[in-house]
Amino acid sequence: MDEEMTNDQQLAYLLVLYLVLFQAKYLSVEAGEDLLAFLSFFVRALSHGMEIPTKISTARTMVNYFSASSGVSRFLVCSLCRSVFANNPHRQERPCGNSLFVGSSLKPVLEFPYNSIVETLKKFFVRPNFETEIEQWRGRYVEEGVLYDIYDGRLSWGAICDDGMHYSCGGVYLTINNLPRSSRMKVSNIILVGMIPGPGEPTDDQLQNFLRPMIAELNTLYGGMMMPTYQNRNGEMVRVALMSVNCDIPAARKVAGFMGQSAHKACNKCSTVFSRISTGANSTKPDFSDFDDEHWILRNNTQQRQEAYAWLNATHITQQRTLQTDTGSTPKRMVEVWVDHGLLTTADFKAMADESASIVIPSQYCKISKGIQV
Repeated sequence: MDEEMTNDQQLAYLLVLYLVLFQAKYLSVEAGEDLLAFLSFFVRALSHGMEIPTKISTARTMVNYFSASSGVSRFLVCSLCRSVFANNPHRQERPCGNSLFVGSSLKPVLEFPYNSIVETLKKFFVRPNFETEIEQWRGRYVEEGVLYDIYDGRLSWGAICDDGMHYSCGGVYLTINNLPRSSRMKVSNIILVGMIPGPGEPTDDQLQNFLRPMIAELNTLYGGMMMPTYQNRNGEMVRVALMSVNCDIPAARKVAGFMGQSAHKACNKCSTVFSRISTGANSTKPDFSDFDDEHWILRNNTQQRQEAYAWLNATHITQQRTLQTDTGSTPKRMVEVWVDHGLLTTADFKAMADESASIVIPSQYCKISKGIQV
């Protein structure tokens, strides 16, 4: 927002911005213009000096809506298998048979908003000081053997996910490590790539569906792309490489294609197969005692890719589960079988969840942290 705006202009800008965003999500153009006309009449009735447009096109121009929303797209998400599809009302790809839309309408059941990395970088590079800031690291003094910043060390993997108690969604963010540390983590310099919809966390393989558009763009940018910059309107060659993924350990393993800490091969650094100890009827967990850290067999890129391709080429989900090792208990597997054979439906789970929510928990017991999910 322009810093030289008067108070009235700032208020008008915020009101119009809110209405433009509200209309884009919930109203038709005609209904949005009716709302703008009412607001304009209301402001004039109060003898206020604010200028409120009455056309959606004028309002969008006023708040620079088209520039701000360029590169933002919405993918359709299957609420059952979490497959991700292009937002085309005529495309009804449903490998699991679940509907992508609410009833007979064109309103998606779930959406995955995605912000193009390429389009965002194009906006960044036309800023007056951005190009200069990302080149500052080249002229810095580095003492031999001292790690001052992220590009002085080795590369690693990871992701960012935020978990809630009742509803969980995940934000995928990118930071530009060429920027100075003083400005690298500013909100204006962080790329919000997408918001993974809830209500529950995606599984390991489901998460890859949401990362696929980002990976495609990163692969393109790794080879280089010409982009106009503030200093050179004819364009400069811009290359991007993913240096690190930062998150907690469970999310990092999901992104990198590793199993969790309850798997037989629970370590993402070595190939140690841990023995199991019983934790109850039909339930076990890895035994990490007497860990022989002097005879590690470290994982390597070739082995990891071979195992990943074997998993991808598996023709049935049972083969995939065998390849990725047994991580769930017998009751959980039985529920999955019942779901696969149609013996338990979404309506059944909803009824069980409603019944569970109606139970009054005595004070000496704690509540179940997560609801019943399909």
